[in-house]
Amino acid sequence: MSRFCLSYLFPALLLTLWGGAMAAPGTIDFTVPEPAAAAHIMRVELQPPHGSRLSPDIEQAAHRGILERCRLLRPEQDVLPRLTRRAGAVYLQLYTPLSAPAGSRIDDHLQLCLNYTPRTVFLRVHPQSEQLLRRGDIHDIIARYEQEMTTWMESPRTTPPPAPAPLPHSGETAGYMLVEYPRLTEDGTHCYDYLIVRQPEAARTEGQLVTNHDISECRTVAPPASGTPRHPGLEIRLHRQAAERFTALTRSIAADKGHLVVVADGSVLCYLAIPVELGSRFRLYDSSLPTLHAALLPPLPCRVRLVAQPITR
Repeated sequence: MSRFCLSYLFPALLLTLWGGAMAAPGTIDFTVPEPAAAAHIMRVELQPPHGSRLSPDIEQAAHRGILERCRLLRPEQDVLPRLTRRAGAVYLQLYTPLSAPAGSRIDDHLQLCLNYTPRTVFLRVHPQSEQLLRRGDIHDIIARYEQEMTTWMESPRTTPPPAPAPLPHSGETAGYMLVEYPRLTEDGTHCYDYLIVRQPEAARTEGQLVTNHDISECRTVAPPASGTPRHPGLEIRLHRQAAERFTALTRSIAADKGHLVVVADGSVLCYLAIPVELGSRFRLYDSSLPTLHAALLPPLPCRVRLVAQPITR
């Protein structure tokens, strides 16, 4: 269910990472920085796809991606994560002030986070989205979905309802779909609006589909020196062929003075006005920066296995 998918997509695993030194093989000496913290040392094993070799470039990219994902799990941390190589093995060193979810170990939980990649896409918002949402048949689809959600929330142990029903396949909504758009109201409470956006399959047919798999780099940048917004943003670089598709997509949106959304596993993460076409390198500014950053990271080049190591106090 898209409304609740972010609760498991990007788990709030609080990490305070340690930069201490390793002692003799099999033992690690350290000082716990806070009473509630639990120390963890994990051996990092990279698992390349079947039949391929683990090249130095793949290893370097994987290690960089692991550190980047660990930082995003707790963006306010003061100490950066650390990977240490010893006797041919690589170790991830960290502290967790809070434990992993009930019934799971911290290494299993973090391994799941590292190996999961959401399906994130850039999609055009229908130029007449606001007007179409008031149309009778579409209004009825939303009303039924809201009723199903209300029933489910009263008894959440049951299976959650599917996403809103498909829109009519002909006329103005052909090739479009209905998505939820979470936002904050003026009094700070959460609410859900709806948007009509291009279906990924239709965008692919038009040669305008761009996903997180097309991103070569995604990094945090400081707010603009003057004006708005006043919060940090993301600088994104696309691979060459994806940049051509993205330029075509944003050119057509800008011609209609329209909007673009970033959708991760069915949930809208940000809603952006596109006044001009964009190319291979562009910046996004949005208040939901850590979640957006995590959704736009390119996948790790290989799977990661974490093996918990014994620790001496």
